[in-house]
Amino acid sequence: MLSGAVADLLPPTVANRGTKGSFDADHYRGIRANLAALLPLADGHLAAAGLVAPAAIRDMLTQAAAGLQVALASLESVLTAEVWLRAVNAAPPITWTTVAAPATEPV
Repeated sequence: MLSGAVADLLPPTVANRGTKGSFDADHYRGIRANLAALLPLADGHLAAAGLVAPAAIRDMLTQAAAGLQVALASLESVLTAEVWLRAVNAAPPITWTTVAAPATEPV
């Protein structure tokens, strides 16, 4: 669907290629550059709920920062869930109000 939407923006050789590049190197560089900010995420809400082992997450982060291959999809899913949980817990509470349905006239 995306290739159809941007077909007129890309050269045919780019739009029609069958292989795409990997962005793993960018992920590893990002982890290395942000390791100090990422390590505390291992001890967050997911760890408190017993859903992740903090030491294992810290080990994966440290290995990734060193350029060693790790399960990036799994690691990034954990980090994303933790950041989301922190954002939800930091947000102001949602207040709900009840609105009466408008009166309807018989048909």
